[in-house]
Amino acid sequence: MSRRLTALGVVPARLGSTRLPRKVLRDIAGKPLVVHVWEAARRSPDLAEVLVATDADEVVQACARHGVPAILTSADHPSGTDRVWEVAQSRAADVYVNVQGDEPFVTPSHIARLLDPFRERADTQVATLKIRLRPEEADNPAVNKVVCAADGHALYFSKYPVPYDRDARGVPRFKHVGLYAYTRAALEAFHRLPP
Repeated sequence: MSRRLTALGVVPARLGSTRLPRKVLRDIAGKPLVVHVWEAARRSPDLAEVLVATDADEVVQACARHGVPAILTSADHPSGTDRVWEVAQSRAADVYVNVQGDEPFVTPSHIARLLDPFRERADTQVATLKIRLRPEEADNPAVNKVVCAADGHALYFSKYPVPYDRDARGVPRFKHVGLYAYTRAALEAFHRLPP
């Protein structure tokens, strides 16, 4: 049985990215990357609201220029999930969806699939998403690969081609999409873990 739930989308947008400095503000077709991510997430009918959570006034201002709701969060968070946790302290929802700030190609069907476990099983605490890896992505270290158990639970993630296809049989490979969903209780437990 599918249950109704309220899902809040949060785009954690840290200005100080290390591999590509100021990535979330990079201009793509006249708009910052973070605005494209917000627009993509906003297309999902499954998200009651989507907002950007950032550590920088500059990102808040850039979002405001494009009509994107953004809030300032602590600069001390070690991860985007901790930023989502901070949002959860003041915004009620059944599920919090973390749409990583560099995922402009997220689709409504990605978000629907991400939320399905919460609708189907009341005990679901955390979910993430995998999709089929295209052959040309296998050797690309910018694409995060995932290996899952038979029940679908993630076993490990890698930037390298996994699982190894020793006999060249065409083993199915999957990539991880930068989406996570959590209950508030799961966010609380995560936030209490040592960094």
